[in-house]
Amino acid sequence: MLLFTAMAMQVASVQAQGDAYALLKKVRDANANKPISYEYKVCKRYVPTGKILDCINGRLYQQGSDYLDSNNYYISSVRKGYYCKLDFKERSAIIFDADEFRKQMGIETNGTSGVIAFPDSIIKKYGQIKLSKTGQGNYKIELTLGAPYDMTSVLDVDKASLLVRAVKIISKMNGTDNQQTEQVYEMMQFNYVFDNRAMDHQRFYKVQADKTIVLTGRFAGFKLNTLTK
Repeated sequence: MLLFTAMAMQVASVQAQGDAYALLKKVRDANANKPISYEYKVCKRYVPTGKILDCINGRLYQQGSDYLDSNNYYISSVRKGYYCKLDFKERSAIIFDADEFRKQMGIETNGTSGVIAFPDSIIKKYGQIKLSKTGQGNYKIELTLGAPYDMTSVLDVDKASLLVRAVKIISKMNGTDNQQTEQVYEMMQFNYVFDNRAMDHQRFYKVQADKTIVLTGRFAGFKLNTLTK
């Protein structure tokens, strides 16, 4: 009797994994190639006490291969083929034609990843998926990846549209404290419609007719570095 009970539980577990994995694929498809913006907070936390050691707060905009990541330390962005990073602390700027840089370095790209970044092969080999519902009736998908990834990702997904509403990713950090430090990455306030001007590089610099880059506005005094000149 115990054997049949154990077998039944194993079958139920496998079926639940299959259902959760099928939903995860639908969620990934529903969110693929959509313009998206969200606020985020990335914190380093000491596990034994729960003490927060450091935090970054920011907002990310993404549409296709273009994105803008703005936080309290830097702005990083790709727009219309140009990469730009503005470091507030160092008062420095790195700006270059990303397409030209790839050609010079012989780099091929396969596009950008979405909210669910891990490929199927990784999820199937290292992952466990749990599916439940939130108090608002949305789906809660919890994806745990074992070593060497050692991370858990929890997604709050709208039941009707399958669009992601919030994400929390907890991952172990390699260090000298016996891995008692973890990174907590929270994404919230998701929007799927926004003004493209939020990603406009013209408020940071201008590209002259001869491809010379000139910093503008409050970034005019930053030290400029380019890689393709």
